[in-house]
Amino acid sequence: MNLKAVVFDLDNTLINAERVKYFFRRLAEAHGLTDDEAKEIYKLARNYNTGGIAISDERFIQFLEIDLIEKGRQLDAGLVEKVLKEISENKKELVFNGAEELVEFCQKNNWPHYLLSLGVEKWQKKKIAWAGLDKFFNDENTVFTIKENGGKRGALQDLFGKDFTGEGVVLFNDRSDESADLLEFFPNLIIFVCRNLEDARHSENDWKKFAEKYSSRMIMANSLLELSLRFKEYATESK
Repeated sequence: MNLKAVVFDLDNTLINAERVKYFFRRLAEAHGLTDDEAKEIYKLARNYNTGGIAISDERFIQFLEIDLIEKGRQLDAGLVEKVLKEISENKKELVFNGAEELVEFCQKNNWPHYLLSLGVEKWQKKKIAWAGLDKFFNDENTVFTIKENGGKRGALQDLFGKDFTGEGVVLFNDRSDESADLLEFFPNLIIFVCRNLEDARHSENDWKKFAEKYSSRMIMANSLLELSLRFKEYATESK
């Protein structure tokens, strides 16, 4: 295959989304709430009624403040600032090992590289900056979608045109269900899947079925670092 472009998902592919969720829990726990209460607030703040992704730091804080008021308490702006500073200064725990080297490898080989991110644009950009990935991705090579079901299909068509089949493009992603949908929709797309063992959204059986069905068009690993090595082998063989 003549490699023409590489597309990266953000959460749980280049950055550790579980670490970001920890940030939300820390905000709630800093105000005396339990882990279960924090998860419930996150659940309420995560989605719009229309099915789009709504979660952001500002929205979580808004829902946290509502919950605290109902409990007869107040949001502590100083605590919010402290926790925000804590995560923004902890780049090593946010960005996956090998992420920067992988994008730099694409740059050195002159492959156009794009970021396809599911989430609220302002919040995603903040995470990109926290992770130090803003030196690779900007408004010219980043596309956002808040639509969880099918949103990435449209985003790829926005990048490459309505007639895009996936020809010449490699996508780095993390979800088996979403990756399967994209492989079905774009018959020539190749996907490198980073399986995050902390992600409980997919069962072992889900991954097994996915791997069996799409073995010829996907490569999977349990870490981005391992996946990067597999990609370098693949790219070398494709030249």
